[in-house]
Amino acid sequence: MKFYLSRTYRVLLENHGFHPLNCQALAIPFKTLGVGFLVFLFMITTTATTKANNQLPELEDVVVSIELNGESLLSAFKKINESTPYKLTYKSGQIKKHQNLTLSKSKRTLKNTLDLLLANTDLQYVRNENSIVITPRENKPQKVQQSSATAALRLITVSGKVTTETDPEGIPGVNVRVVGTQNGTVTDLDGRYEIDVADGNAILDFSFIGFESVRETVGTRTVINVTLTEDISGLDEVVVIGYGTQRRSDLTGSVASVSTKELVDRPVVNIGQALQNKVSGVQVVKQGAGYPGSNPIIRIRGTNSINSNSDPLFVVDGIIGVSNALRNINPQDILSMDILKDASATAIYGTRGANGVIIITTKRGEVGEVKVNYNGSATLGTMQRNNYTVTADQFFYLYEQAFTNTPKYGTLDKSKDFRGGKGTGASWSEMPHLFEQVPQGGYFMDLVGNDGNYYKPRYYSNWEDIAFDNSFSQDHYIDVSGGSENAKYSFALGHTDQDGLLMQSYYKRTNARFTTDIELNKWLGVSTNILYSRAKNTRGDDQLRTVSETWPILPTKYPDDPEFGIYAGTWSTGRDFPVGENWRNIVYTTDQRDGYYLNQQLTGGVVLNAQITDNLSFKSNFAIDSRSEDSRWFNGDFQGTRSSDARGSNQRWFYWQNENYFNYDKIIDKHSFSGVLGLSWQETQMEWLEAQASNFPSNFYSYNNLNAGANTPVALSSNQRSALNSYFARVNYAYDGKYMLTATGRMDGSSKFGPNNKYTFFPSIGLGWTISNEEFLEDSRVISNLKVRASAGETGNQEIGSFVTQRYINTTNVMFGDGLRSGFYPGSTGNPDLKWETTFQWDIGIDLSLFNDRFNIVADYYHKTTSDMLFNLPLPNSSAPGSAFVNLGEVENKGVEIGLATTNIQRQNFTWNSRLTLSANRNKILKLGPTNADVFVDTGAGNATSVYRVGEPIGSFFGLNRMGVYSTQEAALAARYGRVPGDLKFEDVNQDGKIELISDGNIIGNSYPRIYGGFINSLTYGNFDANITIQFVGGVDKAIVHESAEDRQFVSGMVNRVLDAWRPDHQEGTIVAQVRAGNAGARYDSFTDTHEIYNAAFIRGQAASIGYTFPKLVGIDNLRVYYSMENFFLLTAIEMEGYDPEGSSLDKGRSNIQNIDKYQYPNPTNFILGVNVNF
Repeated sequence: MKFYLSRTYRVLLENHGFHPLNCQALAIPFKTLGVGFLVFLFMITTTATTKANNQLPELEDVVVSIELNGESLLSAFKKINESTPYKLTYKSGQIKKHQNLTLSKSKRTLKNTLDLLLANTDLQYVRNENSIVITPRENKPQKVQQSSATAALRLITVSGKVTTETDPEGIPGVNVRVVGTQNGTVTDLDGRYEIDVADGNAILDFSFIGFESVRETVGTRTVINVTLTEDISGLDEVVVIGYGTQRRSDLTGSVASVSTKELVDRPVVNIGQALQNKVSGVQVVKQGAGYPGSNPIIRIRGTNSINSNSDPLFVVDGIIGVSNALRNINPQDILSMDILKDASATAIYGTRGANGVIIITTKRGEVGEVKVNYNGSATLGTMQRNNYTVTADQFFYLYEQAFTNTPKYGTLDKSKDFRGGKGTGASWSEMPHLFEQVPQGGYFMDLVGNDGNYYKPRYYSNWEDIAFDNSFSQDHYIDVSGGSENAKYSFALGHTDQDGLLMQSYYKRTNARFTTDIELNKWLGVSTNILYSRAKNTRGDDQLRTVSETWPILPTKYPDDPEFGIYAGTWSTGRDFPVGENWRNIVYTTDQRDGYYLNQQLTGGVVLNAQITDNLSFKSNFAIDSRSEDSRWFNGDFQGTRSSDARGSNQRWFYWQNENYFNYDKIIDKHSFSGVLGLSWQETQMEWLEAQASNFPSNFYSYNNLNAGANTPVALSSNQRSALNSYFARVNYAYDGKYMLTATGRMDGSSKFGPNNKYTFFPSIGLGWTISNEEFLEDSRVISNLKVRASAGETGNQEIGSFVTQRYINTTNVMFGDGLRSGFYPGSTGNPDLKWETTFQWDIGIDLSLFNDRFNIVADYYHKTTSDMLFNLPLPNSSAPGSAFVNLGEVENKGVEIGLATTNIQRQNFTWNSRLTLSANRNKILKLGPTNADVFVDTGAGNATSVYRVGEPIGSFFGLNRMGVYSTQEAALAARYGRVPGDLKFEDVNQDGKIELISDGNIIGNSYPRIYGGFINSLTYGNFDANITIQFVGGVDKAIVHESAEDRQFVSGMVNRVLDAWRPDHQEGTIVAQVRAGNAGARYDSFTDTHEIYNAAFIRGQAASIGYTFPKLVGIDNLRVYYSMENFFLLTAIEMEGYDPEGSSLDKGRSNIQNIDKYQYPNPTNFILGVNVNF
């Protein structure tokens, strides 16, 4: 297997004198590249943290922890010599006068430690290879390193004190620097500093490990005091865990967090895009690829079920199960996102937590002056790859072969043979709308008409170029917040206008958010939040197949010229060259069709917060989630060739919840207790209504007047309702910051299940041991944090229809008496014993931080078994109608997740951080239905057939093994199957002399990757910042179902792979059947087979950006401009058809089976300019 460059980079090479066919050096063995890539990741991280073996690390990279209690400088130097690889050299006489030094024990860099010790002395230090030399300095404590240019200026001296919220006495060792210069100092033992600046425009940057950096513009001030805030990105980070929060250091479950900065490090349309590759164990697949507004699929630790939903549960500001959150929530409204993955974390949500939980916390107001933030961006999208079809010249080259070969494969319909004198009907000469006369030799091949003259095609249409063009999108977001201690507020408004590459495809969304937090008194407060979304997008029904299967010799529209007779001024269709199907060109269908989806959603709630005692609090919330989807569709009469039709539908969902729960926290000596106890009521209602009409007198009314249809309109409707009643509790215990225990339980009762099994209980337990807090590791210079975790528990799944346990009837029209009558028949067999689908999961994890948290790794191994799987069992018509849901089936998921974060370089002017996520999941069906029989999906031609089979993973592709094409030496073997040389050759697995999909097929691929992840690098240099994200996916296949444009030659337009078809002089190395006219009498074979399954492993340049933050301007706190690219390179494991190795076509998007390309929408390369402004 080899990797191939994407179209963008092929063009780049060609422009510089290189042709892809000559670039053999670019083809790299896949396994070698994969291993090499991982080795590269390891090397880049390792070499960034340490130097070569013969050179010691930089002083900024060495961590030292010494404590001084009224001791001498000599004693301090001895401790440094004992605890670092450096040797300090000095003269005793020069340092003995420095006595009575006190320094608290804390982990600091060696540079900061030496700066602190020598800050108020007459000494300085100089590094000399592997030693540090202490020498006198001429000037007394001079903290400002001035260049010669700076010394010539009249400087302003600025001084002050740096404190923290918990330490008002001052913090030593804080780096203070003038942004954009080498001028810097550190605070002394009392947290004081003094530095010279050139003028009032200078910006001071205050930074210290474990705290957020602060920048201050000098202005007219000479004294600037700063209070640093702890950086909660480490162990003290508070994460949302469901009905409460917890410090990350106290977690026993597997919980990942993504901050707002990480979510919107580039402009994204939906949450899925923002989350992709940022969390191990979370797979995000862009269904529809680049289609505007397409909804991604998210899977947390695999797919658990076949007939039930496997999507994670979304909890937004405490509102459980917010529908369509992936698509309708603006990522810029999000403050943080916490992903609960194991049973210890998800069991608090019981029946709805089996597929993982994503908790979203939106932004709220803060105490202080009014803050206004604006983010805006403009995006140019371009095509990255092509789906090559035959050109007009290639079309006629193949036409000659096809009609010459067809008698070999059937009886030729000579009325479709337009070669002059060979057919029985029209020829080129009778088609002046498509062909023009030329002298003999005027075309590369002789197209001779019935009149004996020579012709060539008038039109050379590249439908891909016509259908697709560069896109322009824009995004705007403004956020206003502020408030006092007693009342805080925030308001935000956002608008996304996403233009698609395909003509007239778009997605437009407007979002609004409003929150308040009011303290009614010292112990009682009330909070409100409202989210509103309105999104509209085009429908993508069957447009992309038209691009590939329309004849290349047709124009978009014929000239309005009498010369063209009845064709003048009309749209072209396949019937104008009547040799195959009547495909209408993309511009024509776009003109005749119109439709949209309009989604509106209002989500909001009120929360009452009561602090009953210092340790006990109570919360009560009432929330709603109301969503509607309006759909309109009109399919025109296409110049009177069909009966036009229109339909309109409206679907509404309404959800409400009321939850009441207590939180308790108590610390007694070394014992820490916390707990949650509560109950919940939830209800969901859905109603749907659709009206249809057809045979309109014209296209005038479109979908706006269904009553204008001549045929009787049709009305359809349905509704559903479900309710959930729950009781939940959680207890957390920790001892001395070392040993942690979490126990959770939830009792759920659902109206979806039968009277015998409405309620069930979901328990979990989690244990944690922070080994680094033990005495034997407490003083480790290498290990900053080491914790092991283990958890086990059960969660459930109720994501089925509301009434599946009940018997119900269907309606139909039957002939009775003198006409049609409405009748009823049994539609479903109920199952009162239907019970919950249950997932048992256990997890073992480790959290490890090294070298003062510069190297951090989180690794988990998990094992999930879903039993009593909700299975829709077909019933025999002889005993019962339709199907019934039963608890029959078992699915296993097990895997490894690794998250690696490193601080490679951390200097005053330069930082470099890296993050690697790596996930591997193995899925297997253990039991299936009452007999473990295979269940097939989409067995017809033109589909990617899949199978559910015991022992195999969900998402398995099923098909025949295409062995090639019968050669002339295999004529006898071909005859056994009624075939001849030039026909496709398939493996006859059961050797029965017949080729049949089910009996001769087998599993030929899998749509889920065996490994996936991302590699992210973030850099800052002065006021510049840069970010690059690489995505990689391996061990996955894709079904590219383009057989309709390959096997069905001259039934429709063709992909250019047909040019490699079998010929008597080209029998080896091809798996494309000999060209024949499939709609003119020739037989052809078309199955789901190995030929349409591609190795879809890839490495993608997902995103790259560079930004610049301007110094503080008048009236502007922060101004950043940036340039970003998305999907800027793509390396695939093999040269493959289609626009992208990831995702599915819109009409083939299935929740359990990914990667089906039936003319998938292209994934653009985006170039983005943006600005972030804070006022």
